[in-house]
Amino acid sequence: MTTIQGILIPADESEPVQLVELVKGDYKSFQQHVGGLFDLVRLETPPATFFIHDEGKILQKPLNRRASLMTWASNPNWRHADVLVGDCLLMGPADEEGETLGVPDEFVQLLFHTERFKYEVQVYDEEGWHGNQLTYPDWVDAYNYGVSLADRWLKVTTVRVVAA
Repeated sequence: MTTIQGILIPADESEPVQLVELVKGDYKSFQQHVGGLFDLVRLETPPATFFIHDEGKILQKPLNRRASLMTWASNPNWRHADVLVGDCLLMGPADEEGETLGVPDEFVQLLFHTERFKYEVQVYDEEGWHGNQLTYPDWVDAYNYGVSLADRWLKVTTVRVVAA
């Protein structure tokens, strides 16, 4: 059995994010973490996948602000158009055979091994990432301010949070 890592992001912000070990291909364990059958939400930067409860909104699961901000940062079409609810499991993208990979190490380093954060943005018609000197002690704040900038500056396409 091959194990892979995921990051559980509880909807309750008083609960910390957790690094979890899962058996690759054992989707019943994925269901346990999200509380039932799941649906997928893809993140573009870096490529990753949120596993979410597929009836979370019908069951009136609570807003998952942290996972929603991460989704809004990565996917401009989601920004203020939809939210994620309930506990969310962040995993990697699918491999060539369709099997889910472990969460990208970039997220593990960012959420568990970083002390200061900053956001960077990509804009239409320009190459690369742009940032400023502002730093934040919390990754959620960095995502929040990055998405807020994207709301005000319409040229922003994608936001990412990185170590400061």
